[in-house]
Amino acid sequence: MGTATSYWATANAFETPPISPDGRQAQSGLEQKSIEMQHWQHWQHWQHWQHWQHWQHCYPEDIDGAMNQEFWLSKWKNNTIGFHRGQPNELLLKHATWSTDGPCTILVPLCGKSVDLLWLAERGHSVVGVELSEMAAAAFFEEAGLSPTVQQKGAFQSYSHGPIEILCGDLFDFKTTDLTAIGGVYDRASLVALPENLRKKYASWLAAGLSANTELFLISVQYAVGARKGPPFSVAEQEVTALFEQSFVIKKLGTTPATDLKDCDEVCYRIVRR
Repeated sequence: MGTATSYWATANAFETPPISPDGRQAQSGLEQKSIEMQHWQHWQHWQHWQHWQHWQHCYPEDIDGAMNQEFWLSKWKNNTIGFHRGQPNELLLKHATWSTDGPCTILVPLCGKSVDLLWLAERGHSVVGVELSEMAAAAFFEEAGLSPTVQQKGAFQSYSHGPIEILCGDLFDFKTTDLTAIGGVYDRASLVALPENLRKKYASWLAAGLSANTELFLISVQYAVGARKGPPFSVAEQEVTALFEQSFVIKKLGTTPATDLKDCDEVCYRIVRR
């Protein structure tokens, strides 16, 4: 049963009183409801276990895999994409300020098929996602009910419709000279997907290309040392500072428990190129 509603609909549709865990039929309405609640609690525990197992499968503790493109391509091929969310990120909704500054072109590195792209486009922005998997790009437009134009664009295969374009290929093939046209960067899934050596390369890449006053809206993941190896990798505030302070002004905006990662927090920052 997929939802609480479907569960209760089934429970309430019993023609005979439900069976208790010890095999007896309920003898009263109160006992019947008690038994139904036990079944409901068992269903909830099963749902939580299934969700955690899915995350463990999606994010095995394999640092080498994070540096292997085939690792990520296989996630899309096998549909083990627990990192995907079906609604806009809570911290983006609460803290993003691009809408107050007027429309601009926003870069979304390692975007997957995130619905955050739609949220940004609906607010007047042009959105350029960069994603390794063409399967993810095709799924984004299909699920949005849009028919993309597909064409080769330099090192990338481009999928585009209206104000949204997803460039499929290696993120670091996006030239720093092209970053000068970017008015903002939204990173929810890029920095935390990269191992330490590539996080340094990523920060240097942004610093080399972004124009003065361009904002990076960063959402990192943070968890206790040794709790897991990643990806997603824990990127603490001290590391964010070390990566960006030389070329950017950094402001921490807020923290919230990650809705889809056990014992993890999401932390967001406004990071502005000097």
